[in-house]
Amino acid sequence: MTHASYHLTLADIAHHLGIAVSSNAQQPIRGLATLKEAQSDQVAFLANRAYLKDLASTKAAAVLLHPEHGKHCPVPRLEIENPYLGYAKLSQLFDPLPARDVVGIHPTAVVADDVQVGADVSIQAHAVVESGVVLGDHVVIGAGSVVGADCTIGAATRLHANVTLCHGVVIGKRGILQSGCVIGGDGFGFAHDGTGWHKIAQLGGVVLGDDVEVGSCSSIDRGALGDTVIGDDVKIDSQVQIAHNVIIGDHSALAGCVGIAGSTKVGRHCMLGVGLV
Repeated sequence: MTHASYHLTLADIAHHLGIAVSSNAQQPIRGLATLKEAQSDQVAFLANRAYLKDLASTKAAAVLLHPEHGKHCPVPRLEIENPYLGYAKLSQLFDPLPARDVVGIHPTAVVADDVQVGADVSIQAHAVVESGVVLGDHVVIGAGSVVGADCTIGAATRLHANVTLCHGVVIGKRGILQSGCVIGGDGFGFAHDGTGWHKIAQLGGVVLGDDVEVGSCSSIDRGALGDTVIGDDVKIDSQVQIAHNVIIGDHSALAGCVGIAGSTKVGRHCMLGVGLV
């Protein structure tokens, strides 16, 4: 994708990655693209040998690739040991979303008088932020989102549109919560008396660590007594259900439609595939 508002050169990009560019350092760069689709003002990347066939014919301004493939590259090279990681880092430079955030509280938002608002916070249209909430610096509360009473949201965390945080949820720094996710809803707790069900009030909370991402329409239920805890750098895909009192270790990843039953413990660096229950 190309964004004409960006004014970067190959030298800027190389500096951002801490590597060198083989030539044409002052070439303006306006975006990223695949090897096959890249134009003369875009950087492409080669992270999978399956696409090596497209390298010789690329029209990219430069290619981000492993040094072993450098000799096959017909355009300036950005050689790096992990091209896919390099691509991930470069993608942040061309993300248009942060530039669209308007610092301040939209006139249609409803924010309780005692909310603690950090520096450069954006609270967008029709959002609701209830009493006792603490918002760190550079937090973004997307349009239509609801932040329940006594929640704490760490610095540089983004709630996209229509996210719901129920009361007492704690979110760490640099989190990303995609639209439609619900954090801190009641866990599925009921007692049966032989003829019918009696709801068990869910008295715990939810704690998300730093750098956690939660996909759209995913649910993380609050604990029955203690908290449901999601560790640092955990990545949760869309339509995932995490039940009450689950603990997920740091750096784990859960693909779409995973379901985790109450009180399950998932270790560090685990990867759970699509649809796993």
